[in-house]
This record gives sequence, structure tokens and C-alpha cells, in this order.
Amino acid sequence: MDTEKLKEKVDAAKESVKDLEEPLKSKAFEMILSKLLNEKPIITTQNSEVVNYSEKPYEEDIADKLTDIIDSTSYPLMYKLNRALDLALYILYIAKNEHDEDGLTPSQVSKILSIKFRIPASPNSISMALMKAGNLVDRRTVNTMGGAAYKYRIMHAGEEYLKNLEQNPNKVTIHPPKRKNVKIVAHKNEQPKKVKEGLKQRVSELINEGFLAQPKEVREIREELATRGYPYNIDPIRTALFRLVRSKAIRRIKDIKDGQAIYKYCNI
Repeated sequence: MDTEKLKEKVDAAKESVKDLEEPLKSKAFEMILSKLLNEKPIITTQNSEVVNYSEKPYEEDIADKLTDIIDSTSYPLMYKLNRALDLALYILYIAKNEHDEDGLTPSQVSKILSIKFRIPASPNSISMALMKAGNLVDRRTVNTMGGAAYKYRIMHAGEEYLKNLEQNPNKVTIHPPKRKNVKIVAHKNEQPKKVKEGLKQRVSELINEGFLAQPKEVREIREELATRGYPYNIDPIRTALFRLVRSKAIRRIKDIKDGQAIYKYCNI
């Protein structure tokens, strides 16, 4: 492509986005210029069959159509939403119930939001939101010129969700299924154990009594607890000490013993 033709396409792209605001203006400019630079002419084969090499890929075809015919002023609710899932479901609802397009890809949803409603929404954020939508949407794989993609359709549960959302914008939330409560039954005469809480309390007693006025190794702390009738394995003691260090109740000092690095603990 010569310089003059390139300049014409750049100018055409600039003209198309002159009324838009940033950051949408820059994104739209790149998209339009890319299309102009990649356009191929319509040619005729020997059998007079017309072949259009500038046919748009799947992601753009329906999105462009809906962008042209949707009246953004008819959907004031759209501008009250701020969650990617809510925005995506509303676009799927509009496409299905008012324009007979049952299902869109995240790229199509993103494009309609960005260009028609001027609401920035990346395909990735839309995709992540729809993947977590559960029974609100149905997902199926479709082939596109850019490879395989997911096409999402709004389900009855999704439409009911939108009805509630219309009455209380930004107040309706999706709660993941609750895990079943597992009741732990102790054996008869057996008291529930609170190892972590008890250990932390006993180490705190050592601190208050001045046992850690001088730096002590974990081994020394374990021996002192055992002397007082509280035998513990060394790993839980390390965990309790680490948490006390993080809460700044004590401090940890690195030392060298027999050529190896060890930690000692003492009062702050």
C-alpha cells in the first residue's frame, strides 16, 4: 500500500471517531483502522460467483448489527449498573428478547457496551463474569474466524435475576451455593479440643512472665511448656510463634548455631 492510500485510510479512521471521548476514541480508532487496512476487494470468479473477502468474522458481525439498531436511550437501567455480570446479562437479554439474537460471545457483548453505550468493558472481564454466572446463562462453543469461542445465552433464571435487579439496581447479588454444614460429634465424655487457642495462650503466658526476656529457640520454648505439663509437637509451636511475630507481640532473631541458621524469639 502506497503512502497516499495509507494516509487516506488513517484520515477516514480519524473522521469516524472524532466525536468520541477517550479512552474509547483511541480503541475505536485502532479497530476501524485495522479493518480498513485489512479490507480485501470483492472479486468475481470464472463462474461469475461473487466472493466477498472483506466478510466480517463472527465476533463482529452480530455485534455490528446490534450496535446499529439498539437505541441506547431506551435502556436507562444500563447506566445504573456497575458489575460486569449485570451489564453482560442485560445485553444478552436485549439481544434475545428485542432483536431475536439468542446468544453472544464476550467479545460481542464488550463491543456493544463500549460502542453503543460507551461503557468500557473488556472482553476478558465479561468472559470471567459470565463463566461464574452459574445457571443464569447457558454456554456453548462456536467456531469463529479467530478460532473457537464461547457463546452465552441468557436463561430463565437470568431473566428473573434482571427483573429483581431492575427494582433494586446494584443490590441484587449472586450467592454461591452454600456448603453443607458438617456436624462434628465428639465421643462421649470427650471435650472438644482447642489446640491452637490453648497453645497461643500458653506461649503468651511465657511472654508475660518474662521467659522470653532473653532470646530462646523453639526447642527451649517446647521444653518449658513440657515442664509445665503442656507437651506439644514442635511444628504447632513454630506456627504459634510465627503468628505472634506477625501480630508484633514478639520478635524473631536470626542466629547461627553449629554453622546453621536458626531463629530465636524474644520480647519486643
